[in-house]
Amino acid sequence: MPYQEELIIFVLMEGFKINTKTTGFGSPARSYVDKRLDTNDLLVKDPYCTFFFVWEGEEKFGIKKGDHLVVDRSIYPDQDDLVLSTEEGKITVAFYRQIDPKKLWGTITWKLSQIKK
Repeated sequence: MPYQEELIIFVLMEGFKINTKTTGFGSPARSYVDKRLDTNDLLVKDPYCTFFFVWEGEEKFGIKKGDHLVVDRSIYPDQDDLVLSTEEGKITVAFYRQIDPKKLWGTITWKLSQIKK
């Protein structure tokens, strides 16, 4: 007898219940299920003070053209932290110890680089 495909159609009508009861053994990995990774939870501590930039300058401090920078203005930087500062109307990247504190724009908390395009 030749192979025949069967089309099965389920019609849901009012009052029709679907059995949602689990049968058999549950997944052993069920206890390891966690909520999905949310990049906002990972990257942003204060949504009102966090900004995203795309670096368009030359490579500097391991930051390449096209990298995304996450900058938090609410974090006071340590001396060795990379920061954004304003100089002559331009925003630049530097170590905090190298800039005038009055020109501090924000602290770089993350650098996101695309590995494969």
